[in-house]
Amino acid sequence: MQARSLLSRVSLPLVALLGACSGETKTSNTSAADAVGTKDVAQSPTFAKEIAAHEALNAGRVQDALRLYDELVALAPANVPVKVNRAVALTMLERYPEALTAIDECAALDPKDPEIHINRAQILHNLARHAEALEAIERAGALVGEAPSQLMVKTSMLKGRILVGLGRGPEAVALLDKLDQLSPNQPLVALERAHIYDRIGRRSDADQIWAALLQQFPSDASLQQAFQQRDAGAK
Repeated sequence: MQARSLLSRVSLPLVALLGACSGETKTSNTSAADAVGTKDVAQSPTFAKEIAAHEALNAGRVQDALRLYDELVALAPANVPVKVNRAVALTMLERYPEALTAIDECAALDPKDPEIHINRAQILHNLARHAEALEAIERAGALVGEAPSQLMVKTSMLKGRILVGLGRGPEAVALLDKLDQLSPNQPLVALERAHIYDRIGRRSDADQIWAALLQQFPSDASLQQAFQQRDAGAK
């Protein structure tokens, strides 16, 4: 079973991944079998429970998922992917101090997994512990590297949000500029730029990006909903 990240929703509509980046509960279309892996059911008595926990998390039944992950951790305390998923569930429930304790345990067991440090950075960011969040996301970035990849994009976007939280908006914009050069024409990066522009007071620049995205993705319900929420928040 692979470790999950709040930033690992790869098969979602455009806005869903952005929402995950801000800590919102989102579901994934990834199959439970793919997420758990190809190990033989007969060799893993917890396999069915892992599938059930993953499906519950993806379906938004986060409390049910957490209960199952609690049971799985009790059965296998050193199962890092399950412990990571438990931390994700705690984060979705906004139980951030408990989530931080859980993800710290994961980092101690597997300090070279960038997804763990990404999750840790997100949790610290949600706790408004932005300086520590920056340290965590920079550690993740060092593990991910600068070669264009989906994980590099996710890491950079979260780092931009953390920089905004630290009052370093221009650095966040410069980071997105660099990201555009390394991995151009990504709508998700454009959406993150709009979000950062809104946060740092560049409303007209954000308006232009939103207009272009809404024209490019007219049938994306998540995008429409995010725009309505953004518009309502400005009133």
